[in-house]
Amino acid sequence: LELWEKLVDYPEQISFGISEEIDGRVFIGLGGKGFTGENKKLYEYSELIDDTWVKKADFIGQSRQAASSFVYNNRLYFGGGQTGFTQNHSDFFSYDIKNDKWQKESDLMLPSHVTAWSSTFVYGNNAYFALGADISNFNFTNIIYRTVLQNQKKPVLSLESSLLEFNNIVVGENSVKEVIVSNKGDTTLIISEVDFQEKFEIFSLEKNDEFEFPISIETNNSVTLLVKFRPVENVDYSDIMYIHSNAESKINEVQLIGRTTSNEPTLFLTESKYNFDSLYLGESKTKCLEFNNTGQSTLELKNIRIKNMDSRINLDQKFNSTVEIEPNNKISYCITILSDAKGIINNILLLESNDPKNSTIEIPINAKIIDNSTSVNNTTNENYKIFPNPVKQDQVITISYNSIDLIDSNIYLFSLDGVRINNSIRLISSIQNRSILKLTKNVSSGQYFLVVSNSEHNNIIGKIIVMD
Repeated sequence: LELWEKLVDYPEQISFGISEEIDGRVFIGLGGKGFTGENKKLYEYSELIDDTWVKKADFIGQSRQAASSFVYNNRLYFGGGQTGFTQNHSDFFSYDIKNDKWQKESDLMLPSHVTAWSSTFVYGNNAYFALGADISNFNFTNIIYRTVLQNQKKPVLSLESSLLEFNNIVVGENSVKEVIVSNKGDTTLIISEVDFQEKFEIFSLEKNDEFEFPISIETNNSVTLLVKFRPVENVDYSDIMYIHSNAESKINEVQLIGRTTSNEPTLFLTESKYNFDSLYLGESKTKCLEFNNTGQSTLELKNIRIKNMDSRINLDQKFNSTVEIEPNNKISYCITILSDAKGIINNILLLESNDPKNSTIEIPINAKIIDNSTSVNNTTNENYKIFPNPVKQDQVITISYNSIDLIDSNIYLFSLDGVRINNSIRLISSIQNRSILKLTKNVSSGQYFLVVSNSEHNNIIGKIIVMD
């Protein structure tokens, strides 16, 4: 024989209890405490989880010992027995292992009071209750009873959808949608309560005089719950509606999503500033921004002005008065820079609107106006200069560069396809704005650009021809 292995002790000291295996799970409990009373506790044993006992829901009937039990359709049935060695019991109860809940089974009331130390078993769809004793007079019996067990009737809550979406609801207005709840079970479904996760009443249940909990739904019938959404801000909302019932799930959830829109105008700019980069003196440049109305009512733009007066900034004349933009429309507003004075422009376009979130708008205006006297058209040398090659001939070229001293500039040769030839030319001297240049590197015969690079630009001042 194999040796018995000792396991962890049961949490209680009892006798005449019950033990049953249900769907791979072992339940032990109830019973008596000797001659000192009875026990209502039930435990599940788990050998898989470190040899432990897990406390389950207490028995809901009168405590007893020497009772009987059997299993049918994954439910534990328990009944009969005696209390205090003076009272026999004829009632039966069942335990739902999935939901850890007891309930009384009135249909299984025993016809006899000789119910202690009895035997029970199940065969097919029949339960058998046999033998036993009447503890009050120690009367024993040889009678056997049989009952036909039916699958337990239960309600089944079914939702047409577990997601309810409200789209583009105007702030401050109501929108109502339906949640259809059906009973797919074989007994009455009772909805006891409906509540929400959030308590701000953005989502709520629409009620009328005839609407009152609990709500009874017979088999294959349904009811319609009306859910109201009333947003107070132009933001997206979410919530969960809980439906409490006597169905096996107990609580069913409906996810609520609310998306809003405003009945006010909304200003949207495609860009955040007027950036002109660099302009040459005497040059003009225009830049436009789009003003979009993405709201639900007419957008008004007015009182458009420059923060600091600057004659170089020319505003769009169509904005001299209030401009209206209808929903889902846009207009372009253009600014022109007239670069008649050298310098930096850092200014701000100011305007007002009836968009409550953008009542005052500030748009930066940035530009840099530079002197264009270094352009190729202002050189006084001929378009072509000839350099002899190789370098040892020690030839130089003299240029006048529009009264610009080249001492602070870098001078390069570039091929006609834009490739710079490093260390190819050098400034020998610059006297009275006339500069003497010398070729310092052997280069192939041909045409080259002569380029001056200063702090502001690379400027082509002419072509040279290098000859052998």
